[in-house]
Amino acid sequence: MPWDLFAFLSSLRPNADDYSMKRMNIFSVFFALCVLVPVHVYAQAEAGGSAAGDVSDSEIRPFVSRLKAAVRGPQVKLTWQDTPGPMEYVIYRHTQEITRENLFEAVMVARVNRGVQVYIDAPPKSGAFFYAVLALTPQGGVHDVFIPFRNKTTLSITVQNTLPEEKLAAIISQLAAKTEQEEIVISFTSSRADRDLMLFRSTSPILSPAQLLATREVRQVKSVETRIVDFPVSGIPYYYALVDRELLANGNITLEAGQNTTVEPAQIPLREGVPSARTESSAAASGYISSVETPQGTPGRPIPLPYYILDSKISANETLKQPASAYIPVYRRLSLAAEKAAQAILPQTALPPEAGMQPVLLEADATEGFRKEDYTLGTVLGGAFAEKDWGEAEKLLTHFMNMHISDEARIRAHFYRGQALFFQKRYNESFMEFLLALDAYYTDIQPWLSNILEITRTGGIPAEG
Repeated sequence: MPWDLFAFLSSLRPNADDYSMKRMNIFSVFFALCVLVPVHVYAQAEAGGSAAGDVSDSEIRPFVSRLKAAVRGPQVKLTWQDTPGPMEYVIYRHTQEITRENLFEAVMVARVNRGVQVYIDAPPKSGAFFYAVLALTPQGGVHDVFIPFRNKTTLSITVQNTLPEEKLAAIISQLAAKTEQEEIVISFTSSRADRDLMLFRSTSPILSPAQLLATREVRQVKSVETRIVDFPVSGIPYYYALVDRELLANGNITLEAGQNTTVEPAQIPLREGVPSARTESSAAASGYISSVETPQGTPGRPIPLPYYILDSKISANETLKQPASAYIPVYRRLSLAAEKAAQAILPQTALPPEAGMQPVLLEADATEGFRKEDYTLGTVLGGAFAEKDWGEAEKLLTHFMNMHISDEARIRAHFYRGQALFFQKRYNESFMEFLLALDAYYTDIQPWLSNILEITRTGGIPAEG
């Protein structure tokens, strides 16, 4: 029993003559035992473990109180009372009552400062939801103590409709890109913490939706993040834009300089020498690192490009011991016996001529798709591609690939663009397009590559370049 409660009970006078005083004392004891002690013991018991791992068992864990939730149309209004002391809070939403065991499944919808004590949430879909408001630790974790009716809801809050996508979308502001040694750090502020965002990078300012569509995305990030690290090529100035993914898919993007698109470029400076330990560790974390060890003093390309290493070098006063042609492999003809054997084998492996190649559709495009990108690609395949208008098909496929589509759809587009180029006798370009889709559709692409190699080998139809 807490010492302050023990002192309170000891101070009661059992021989008091006043009946009302006795009744008041009895009520006070009952209230203390039923309310104060359970809450104190609950908080201490919850402090026995930590999902965040930032608080010791003996440390008192702060928590908000009087959490209430009210529904009005597609929105949920949360109110609570702050705990004493400077504190920040995070708000979680889940389709189940939130506990320490399922906290990792909950969606963090907002992070608020002390004194706010109110938040209006707009779930992205209809359904029943539970909420919790947790205090943040100084290390950035959460005090994962859960007390019903105080800092979490135990009854579901039902939302029957949702706001339009424009209202649900995250509003990005204060987007900035700053160079820190061999990396570029992008920071921003988001109005929502539960949205997916798309980050774009360009060598020129991104100031209009048209410029955005012509720019390839860098990556997808969560709006809860406030710091993104990028590792582009050194020596080139880059501009960035950050937009809500769903809003982008609907084509309702508005770009505002200094808010969701940068106005000043960020550039990693060129340098020579061996990359620092910081560069190598950062690059390893991002998937960009070379396995080649650069000799001390050897100039190296900065991350993410691989190092270039010269095993030998000559000074200005030295010359090659032999003519340069001596270092170039010499073409040698086969022996008569080998050439005769090859001539006997080649006719058996001869591929059909170009005229024998017919346009091919992948199985994924044989039926009508349900996604918007499948429908768009289907209109190209059923139009110019089916009509064998290869110039128009190439143009439309190029435009399709500049749209914001999935990687799988982009690979299929490479396969069809390779065919359009093939039938225009642009074999070098066709070959490269097929290579970009080879891993995904090896069986379908192999005949095209073999046919191109056969055409260029025989010289019947010369290759470009």
